[in-house]
Amino acid sequence: MGFRFFYSFIVALLTIIAMEYVLISIILGISLLISIMLKPSRSIYLAVSVFVFIFIYHEGQSPRVLLKDTPNIEGTVQSLQAMRSGDNRIEFKTKSGELVQLYTSEELEVGAWCEATVSLKEPLSRKSVYQFDEQSYLSNKGIYLTGELLESTCMNSSRFHAVHRFRNQQLQKLDELSHESIPIARALVFGDRSHMDSDYLYTFQVLGIIHLLAVSGLHVGIILAALFLILYRLGIQKERTYMIVMISIPIYIILAGAGPSILRAGSTAFFALLFAKLPIKLHGLDLLGLVGLLLLLLNPGYVYQLGFQLSFLTTGMLLLSKHELSGHSKAITVAIVSLYCQLITLPFILWHFGEISILSIPANMLLIPLVSIILLPLSFIAIIVFMWTKRTLLFDLLDVAVNIMNLIIYVFDALPSHILLTGRPDSGALFALCVSILYFFCARKKGKFVAMGAVGVIVAWMIVSPRFDSAAYVHMLDVGQGDAIFIEGPKRSHTMLIDTGGVMSWNDDYKPTGPAKKTIIPFLTYRGIQEIDTLFLTHGHVDHIGEICALLEKVTFKRAIYPLSRDIPSEAKAQLACLEERQIPITYVVSGQSFKGEYEDHTIIYSDEHAVDENDRSLVLLSTFYDTTFLFAGDTEAQGEAALEKMELEIDVIKIAHHGSKSSSTESFLDSINPALGLLTVGERNRFGHPHKEVIERYEARNIPIARTDSMGSVTVKVSESGIAVQCLHKTKKSCTY
Repeated sequence: MGFRFFYSFIVALLTIIAMEYVLISIILGISLLISIMLKPSRSIYLAVSVFVFIFIYHEGQSPRVLLKDTPNIEGTVQSLQAMRSGDNRIEFKTKSGELVQLYTSEELEVGAWCEATVSLKEPLSRKSVYQFDEQSYLSNKGIYLTGELLESTCMNSSRFHAVHRFRNQQLQKLDELSHESIPIARALVFGDRSHMDSDYLYTFQVLGIIHLLAVSGLHVGIILAALFLILYRLGIQKERTYMIVMISIPIYIILAGAGPSILRAGSTAFFALLFAKLPIKLHGLDLLGLVGLLLLLLNPGYVYQLGFQLSFLTTGMLLLSKHELSGHSKAITVAIVSLYCQLITLPFILWHFGEISILSIPANMLLIPLVSIILLPLSFIAIIVFMWTKRTLLFDLLDVAVNIMNLIIYVFDALPSHILLTGRPDSGALFALCVSILYFFCARKKGKFVAMGAVGVIVAWMIVSPRFDSAAYVHMLDVGQGDAIFIEGPKRSHTMLIDTGGVMSWNDDYKPTGPAKKTIIPFLTYRGIQEIDTLFLTHGHVDHIGEICALLEKVTFKRAIYPLSRDIPSEAKAQLACLEERQIPITYVVSGQSFKGEYEDHTIIYSDEHAVDENDRSLVLLSTFYDTTFLFAGDTEAQGEAALEKMELEIDVIKIAHHGSKSSSTESFLDSINPALGLLTVGERNRFGHPHKEVIERYEARNIPIARTDSMGSVTVKVSESGIAVQCLHKTKKSCTY
């Protein structure tokens, strides 16, 4: 049939992406028009039809959003997931069709019809360009509001959701077991990773073996093979066997969590069995395209989900390369498949994670057989035996297998320098990478070596290219109500983090995730930075140094600077102790001390070690890049600003002191330094009322634009010999185009 479904699927993907990018839409439309004019064919007409249909369909999917202040809703519990915190996360479908994500401590049944009192809000949008974007993630699932379920009255759930209920019941039973292998078994059988430690998952991700935890074609193959064998042994007729197996596939898709990979694998198996009984023969690529089209009709947002992207990409690549995989031993075949999968997914992995491991292929060669031959079948058998007999003996055996896997993972992860921290590729590097990889799959033997060499050169360039960038960058990161400013000197000759942000914990039993994991570490990873030259700590308040220990889990510092004072707050002592444990030298400084990079100068121009108030002890740093001068004022109050006035400073950019507090940014101080731009780190709707209205008015009266994190997200000031350019994540103010 000329790969019509496959081509149509590709067109559908491009069309949905084009909805977000007008230029792509125009190019795609012109290309299709030219194709029709030059070579009319049924395949092209089908592709055009798909283009038009998907365009109209996607545009019609605009959400019917509930009002945030809607206090009462009615609808059905679509899914329920137990969180490690003890609460439940549910997806609730209202009677008018909207999906809402709710959190509750109540035990609700999937499929139950409920009248609920709720507190709704819009999901958080990202505040850093490299941060997890909850709003986009949920909108791709068709969810535009989230919140808390305050109370509910529910009726019995429907039979339609019996499989969902059965899944949740089995997961709850597994919660009662303490075996080390339970989180792995939950992931392999039910597609549930909620009980897996985040650092453990990160190790899978960075080694390129996270796909081993995805419920996909291997799982479907085991289930179908076992079913066919059992039904054959029972003597059931072939036609009836096919029917039973086809009915079982949707059931298992639901049991396995209905993620993109199992939806792809299960649906492909279903249609393969269906077409085997029909006088219609489809090529594997067309079958893949048909499944992809149906899933995109179900939810166009799938195209933005990494699991969907990788699942279809690797499957399509294996179908196109199957002739190259034949005629080899099993070990060589596994190695080739691992190499091909790593190559085809490399642009996506670097874009989403900014790092890869050079040990990915050997790790896959060892772990794919272990998981597919031992762990996966044993997990199925152990859970089935436990469901029927309550016996857990097989979990003891599974524990041994999981420990062997963990030992292999530990050995690989412990090897030094196996992670290549490339950072997120720019558009040029990404394009070159994609072209080289496509050439690899199109070329013959010698050409493949050339393509591999090109990929290596591009990855190496991504690592070293910042060393050739003559601009300096000052990144004001949005860490809520706190400070964290990261500086990259010209040619990245010197890097410095000024403060770390931090959050106060009012509950000893609950430690909120701070800005280190949410914002700073993702930012540094995507910039390709793991080691920082200088950690500059202005003073000892938690909102400025509270994330040192958390940062040290992923980042190293060559040295730290802290103000010399007669006493150090207890919170600061605890954080500084983490530096001492890792033998990172701490220099306690006073005003007048300076340090220089190759292309920049930094001088501590003020600090009052005898001050009673911790804010007044803040180190004030004067930094110069080319002819542009920055003043980083910490939480300096009016007393410190008065001392700075006497220095007759000429400042281009000021980090506004103390988050815009009324006690800072005095009129006389602003008149004396006359900055061209103000940078303001402040939390959205913070309880301190920062920034104070009078402070903003003082800046406005002097026509000094302010870039602020609460409304603009993270802000980057690029400094070159020609001046400065300001980039904000949310371009809501004119200072973003300063």
